[in-house]
Amino acid sequence: MTDHNAIRKVLNYRSFAFIYLILFFWISGCKNSTPEAEGKQIDEVLKYKDLDPITDSYIDTLNALRKHIGKKDISRLVKLYQIKQLYTRANLKKVDQANLYADSAIALFNDPDLIAENKTAYLEALISKGDALYLSNKYTQAVLYYLEARSFRKKNLDSCHNRILSVRLGNVYYVQGKFTKSASCYKEGYELEKTCNSNTNPLKKFYEIQGLLNNIGFCYERANLLDSAQYFYQKDLEHIEASRTNPKISIKALNDAATIVLDNLGSVYLKKGNLVKAEELLQRSIATKYSGDTSVNIPPLIKLANLYTQKHNYKAAEKAFSQANTLLIISPNADLEAKWNKIRSQFYQQQGQFKLAYNAQQQYLLLRDSIERDHAKLASIDVEKDFTNLEQNYNLQTLEKKDATKSIYLIFIAFLLLMVIIIAFLMFRNIKLARKSSQIIERHNQTLQETLLKLEDANQNYVRVMKVMAHDLRNPLSGIAGISSFLIEDHQPVDEKASLEIIRASADNALGLINELLNSILPAHGAESITFKKERFNIKLLLQQCISLLSFKADEKHQNIVLETHEDFYVHADADKLWRVFNNIIVNAIKFSHERSTIAIDIKDGADQLVIKISDTGIGIPKDFEERVFDMFTETKRSGTAGEKPYGLGLSISKQIVEGHNGKIWFEANPVGGTIFFIQLPK
Repeated sequence: MTDHNAIRKVLNYRSFAFIYLILFFWISGCKNSTPEAEGKQIDEVLKYKDLDPITDSYIDTLNALRKHIGKKDISRLVKLYQIKQLYTRANLKKVDQANLYADSAIALFNDPDLIAENKTAYLEALISKGDALYLSNKYTQAVLYYLEARSFRKKNLDSCHNRILSVRLGNVYYVQGKFTKSASCYKEGYELEKTCNSNTNPLKKFYEIQGLLNNIGFCYERANLLDSAQYFYQKDLEHIEASRTNPKISIKALNDAATIVLDNLGSVYLKKGNLVKAEELLQRSIATKYSGDTSVNIPPLIKLANLYTQKHNYKAAEKAFSQANTLLIISPNADLEAKWNKIRSQFYQQQGQFKLAYNAQQQYLLLRDSIERDHAKLASIDVEKDFTNLEQNYNLQTLEKKDATKSIYLIFIAFLLLMVIIIAFLMFRNIKLARKSSQIIERHNQTLQETLLKLEDANQNYVRVMKVMAHDLRNPLSGIAGISSFLIEDHQPVDEKASLEIIRASADNALGLINELLNSILPAHGAESITFKKERFNIKLLLQQCISLLSFKADEKHQNIVLETHEDFYVHADADKLWRVFNNIIVNAIKFSHERSTIAIDIKDGADQLVIKISDTGIGIPKDFEERVFDMFTETKRSGTAGEKPYGLGLSISKQIVEGHNGKIWFEANPVGGTIFFIQLPK
């Protein structure tokens, strides 16, 4: 692509063929009244191979299928008209008939509801109409359709649909001579093409990206921003070379693209004065096998003629002039003929052939004036102003639609106001009822508070009674225990001695229970009131004492209590309180273990703590008891295996004592049956 007519030529024979193909595949998801089986057949026919020529037989097939496409099948009808528009323009060279097909596509949308249901198809119909007018040199009307399409897209579709419109407006700005604006439009199209997933066909995506990069570079070249032009041409070449590894992109497509870009990049180097690099690129462009007509070699041949003229290599220049002229006879092009004559004039002038130089110069000026008149037709269009007018017209139409529904909105608002009034009345009534209910609840709360205070007083009286009873019971029980001990030591007969042992044991147990009530629970209902006399002592010896004192209880059930550790471990704690903890847990182990079983006690040493482990193989703790065994006066009480009566205090007291030492007590089910209690104490 080297000038305006060259752009139009590519649009006529290559770019528009590809662009239309993209448009066909964009339209999907519209309401379909065509029978499903026939619809699939039609879709297969409409999806002809990319860039393949549209043959007469292909059009005959489309015509045969036309009667099977329903009137409401807008998307397929738009595809059909677009293909026939392209065929009549490119193959038959019938501009007016191509415009009629574009008009037929627009006429499908005679109902606003159809536009709303087929937004993408309507956008493509507008673009197709603009393309038909553009290719008929009706630039002003073409731009209006493009701008209407852009306005519609902005209100109804996502930004990816703006890609083709960006390219079209870029073409308009180019013909107007606003090359930097044109480059901006092409760049917008390039960025959208990279990020949007509208093109899933690798060949389509290759052509789009390659063509946009080339157009950006060409616009910068026309704006004489040669470094920017070189950058985008080079980026285009890199894209072409990187695509050669993709098996879905044909060698033909790659070579066709490379032919154009090499020519344009050679032009930049020629303008920058790097004749060696320019000659290399231009020769590569001509040598690259191009699948289209040979007119593509005219621009690089004219540039080579210019290059050789600058190098005073008139023989090589003459050869290039001759080859270019031969191709121009086959494929006339006013822009290229003007350039050919301009360079030819310089060629004659350098050799002193002034008459021939003058004739060539005159021919160049004549052709240039004709081209500038054509360009002036579009250069007068104020694109942004027309777009603003279209936006205003669109807004006016929107306002008219709003006026048409204004009465409905007013009725709806009046209904809402009525509902608000009703809701406000109901809320006011509910607030009054809520206040009344609140007063009733407040009175009930006050009554409950008074009841709770009376219950608290009753509880305090209960505690005081319990303390008095416990205190009064302790003295006679202490006497019984002392007398029984004295009698045992006084060498009584064996039968009497056994009875005395039972009396003393019962008295000791009763005293232990009373002392626990007086010393830990009743004074202040909690462990925080218990005082501790802490000192450093050997916890193994304390456990041995407990085992010795409780062995007689274990002997009654032929049980064995074993201390498995043989090491000494020291803690800083209250020995009397911990003795009570160990005593409670071991007594429970004896109580809930079977005859002839073993109770194992072990000590595990940690970095800054000890863990005492007391294991039994008894009846264990039921699942529904586990969360309440440490509660005061818990209801989770069971008789022992020999019918021993539980009190429900021991574990609660033990938990308070252990936690008072900043320790922790818990239990787990013994895998072999029974329960394992753990007591964790800081050293």
